[in-house]
Amino acid sequence: GRGAGYKRQAGAAAAAAAGGEAPAAPVPEDVYVVATAADAARVAALLCHTYRGRAFACDTEVAGIDVKAESPVGHGRLICFSVYCGPDAHFGVGGPAPGGVPQNQLWVDLLGPEGPAVLERFRPFFEDPGVPKVWHNYGFDRHAMATAGVQCRGFGGDTLHMARLWDSGRKGKGYCL
Repeated sequence: GRGAGYKRQAGAAAAAAAGGEAPAAPVPEDVYVVATAADAARVAALLCHTYRGRAFACDTEVAGIDVKAESPVGHGRLICFSVYCGPDAHFGVGGPAPGGVPQNQLWVDLLGPEGPAVLERFRPFFEDPGVPKVWHNYGFDRHAMATAGVQCRGFGGDTLHMARLWDSGRKGKGYCL
Protein backbone atom coordinates (compact mmCIF):
# COMPACT_ATOMS: atom_id res chain seq x y z
CA GLY A 1 0.00 0.00 0.00
CA ARG A 2 0.89 3.67 -0.01
CA GLY A 3 2.01 3.50 3.62
CA ALA A 4 4.47 0.67 2.95
CA GLY A 5 7.15 3.12 1.83
CA TYR A 6 6.82 5.05 5.04
CA LYS A 7 7.05 1.93 7.17
CA ARG A 8 10.10 0.64 5.27
CA GLN A 9 11.80 4.01 5.67
CA ALA A 10 10.80 4.25 9.33
CA GLY A 11 12.05 0.70 9.94
CA ALA A 12 15.41 1.57 8.40
CA ALA A 13 15.53 4.81 10.41
CA ALA A 14 14.66 2.97 13.63
CA ALA A 15 17.38 0.40 12.99
CA ALA A 16 19.88 3.19 12.34
CA ALA A 17 18.83 4.98 15.55
CA ALA A 18 19.30 1.74 17.49
CA GLY A 19 22.79 1.35 15.99
CA GLY A 20 21.80 -1.50 13.64
CA GLU A 21 21.97 -1.79 9.91
CA ALA A 22 18.93 -2.05 7.70
CA PRO A 23 18.92 -2.18 3.93
CA ALA A 24 17.71 1.07 2.42
CA ALA A 25 14.45 0.70 0.53
CA PRO A 26 13.84 2.82 -2.54
CA VAL A 27 11.62 5.81 -1.86
CA PRO A 28 8.30 5.57 -3.74
CA GLU A 29 8.05 8.23 -6.45
CA ASP A 30 5.00 9.89 -4.83
CA VAL A 31 6.88 10.46 -1.56
CA TYR A 32 8.87 13.64 -0.99
CA VAL A 33 11.63 13.28 1.62
CA VAL A 34 12.53 16.31 3.73
CA ALA A 35 15.92 16.17 5.46
CA THR A 36 17.27 19.76 5.49
CA ALA A 37 16.17 22.84 7.38
CA ALA A 38 15.91 24.87 4.17
CA ASP A 39 13.65 22.29 2.54
CA ALA A 40 11.64 21.96 5.76
CA ALA A 41 10.98 25.73 5.80
CA ARG A 42 9.75 25.63 2.19
CA VAL A 43 7.50 22.60 2.72
CA ALA A 44 6.13 23.80 6.08
CA ALA A 45 5.14 27.08 4.39
CA LEU A 46 3.24 25.08 1.77
CA LEU A 47 1.39 23.22 4.53
CA CYS A 48 0.55 26.40 6.46
CA HIS A 49 -0.37 28.60 3.50
CA THR A 50 -0.84 26.93 0.10
CA TYR A 51 -2.66 23.89 1.47
CA ARG A 52 -4.28 25.60 4.44
CA GLY A 53 -7.96 24.74 4.77
CA ARG A 54 -7.37 21.02 4.37
CA ALA A 55 -7.22 18.26 6.94
CA PHE A 56 -3.77 16.69 7.22
CA ALA A 57 -3.07 13.04 8.00
CA CYS A 58 -0.05 12.89 10.33
CA ASP A 59 1.90 10.06 11.89
CA THR A 60 5.10 9.75 13.89
CA GLU A 61 7.72 7.05 14.34
CA VAL A 62 9.69 6.78 17.55
CA ALA A 63 12.80 4.78 18.48
CA GLY A 64 14.08 3.86 21.92
CA ILE A 65 10.75 2.99 23.51
CA ASP A 66 9.17 -0.31 24.49
CA VAL A 67 5.50 0.47 23.84
CA LYS A 68 4.42 -2.64 25.74
CA ALA A 69 6.24 -1.51 28.90
CA GLU A 70 6.61 2.30 28.70
CA SER A 71 4.29 5.20 28.09
CA PRO A 72 5.30 7.73 25.43
CA VAL A 73 5.36 10.46 28.10
CA GLY A 74 9.01 11.44 28.29
CA HIS A 75 10.20 8.24 26.56
CA GLY A 76 11.53 7.54 23.09
CA ARG A 77 13.08 9.67 20.40
CA LEU A 78 11.08 11.09 17.51
CA ILE A 79 12.93 9.91 14.39
CA CYS A 80 10.54 10.87 11.58
CA PHE A 81 6.99 11.84 10.73
CA SER A 82 4.75 11.71 7.70
CA VAL A 83 2.08 14.08 6.39
CA TYR A 84 -0.55 13.68 3.66
CA CYS A 85 -3.09 16.30 2.53
CA GLY A 86 -4.58 15.02 -0.72
CA PRO A 87 -3.75 13.59 -4.12
CA ASP A 88 -3.45 17.02 -5.78
CA ALA A 89 -0.75 18.35 -3.43
CA HIS A 90 2.83 18.47 -4.67
CA PHE A 91 5.84 19.09 -2.46
CA GLY A 92 8.62 18.52 -4.96
CA VAL A 93 10.46 21.45 -6.49
CA GLY A 94 8.59 22.53 -9.62
CA GLY A 95 5.59 20.64 -10.89
CA PRO A 96 5.57 16.95 -11.76
CA ALA A 97 6.77 16.17 -15.27
CA PRO A 98 3.97 15.80 -17.85
CA GLY A 99 2.34 12.48 -17.07
CA GLY A 100 4.50 12.26 -13.94
CA VAL A 101 3.44 11.44 -10.42
CA PRO A 102 3.00 14.31 -7.95
CA GLN A 103 4.98 13.96 -4.75
CA ASN A 104 1.98 14.36 -2.47
CA GLN A 105 3.19 12.43 0.55
CA LEU A 106 5.79 13.78 2.96
CA TRP A 107 8.30 11.75 4.87
CA VAL A 108 10.35 13.95 7.19
CA ASP A 109 13.69 12.57 8.41
CA LEU A 110 14.75 13.78 11.85
CA LEU A 111 17.81 11.53 12.21
CA GLY A 112 20.12 13.53 9.97
CA PRO A 113 22.47 16.25 11.18
CA GLU A 114 19.78 18.90 10.65
CA GLY A 115 17.06 16.90 12.43
CA PRO A 116 16.42 19.37 15.27
CA ALA A 117 16.34 22.33 12.83
CA VAL A 118 14.02 20.39 10.49
CA LEU A 119 11.55 19.74 13.32
CA GLU A 120 11.75 23.40 14.39
CA ARG A 121 10.69 24.52 10.88
CA PHE A 122 7.55 22.38 11.15
CA ARG A 123 6.66 23.71 14.64
CA PRO A 124 4.29 26.44 13.30
CA PHE A 125 2.37 23.77 11.34
CA PHE A 126 2.00 21.37 14.27
CA GLU A 127 1.23 24.10 16.83
CA ASP A 128 -1.33 25.98 14.69
CA PRO A 129 -4.81 25.34 16.16
CA GLY A 130 -6.41 26.44 12.87
CA VAL A 131 -4.82 23.63 10.85
CA PRO A 132 -6.69 20.36 11.48
CA LYS A 133 -4.52 17.28 11.82
CA VAL A 134 -5.82 13.70 11.87
CA TRP A 135 -3.65 11.16 13.63
CA HIS A 136 -3.61 7.40 14.18
CA ASN A 137 -3.26 7.00 17.95
CA TYR A 138 -3.15 10.70 18.76
CA GLY A 139 -2.38 10.11 22.44
CA PHE A 140 0.91 8.45 21.52
CA ASP A 141 1.84 10.89 18.74
CA ARG A 142 1.00 13.94 20.86
CA HIS A 143 3.29 12.74 23.64
CA ALA A 144 6.04 11.78 21.17
CA MET A 145 5.91 15.30 19.75
CA ALA A 146 5.79 16.87 23.24
CA THR A 147 8.86 14.87 24.27
CA ALA A 148 10.57 16.44 21.23
CA GLY A 149 9.39 19.90 22.36
CA VAL A 150 6.42 20.42 20.01
CA GLN A 151 2.92 21.02 21.43
CA CYS A 152 0.35 19.65 18.97
CA ARG A 153 -2.70 21.80 18.36
CA GLY A 154 -5.43 21.60 15.75
CA PHE A 155 -6.75 18.13 16.59
CA GLY A 156 -8.88 16.94 13.67
CA GLY A 157 -9.45 13.32 14.62
CA ASP A 158 -7.92 9.98 15.53
CA THR A 159 -8.38 7.11 13.08
CA LEU A 160 -7.63 4.49 15.75
CA HIS A 161 -10.60 5.70 17.80
CA MET A 162 -12.75 6.26 14.70
CA ALA A 163 -12.26 2.59 13.79
CA ARG A 164 -13.38 1.56 17.28
CA LEU A 165 -16.46 3.76 17.00
CA TRP A 166 -17.32 2.40 13.57
CA ASP A 167 -17.14 -1.22 14.77
CA SER A 168 -16.45 -1.72 18.46
CA GLY A 169 -16.38 -5.52 18.11
CA ARG A 170 -12.68 -6.18 18.58
CA LYS A 171 -12.78 -9.91 17.89
CA GLY A 172 -10.57 -10.49 14.89
CA LYS A 173 -10.08 -6.75 14.29
CA GLY A 174 -6.91 -6.16 16.29
CA TYR A 175 -7.37 -2.45 17.12
CA CYS A 176 -3.91 -2.12 18.56
CA LEU A 177 -0.56 -0.61 17.67
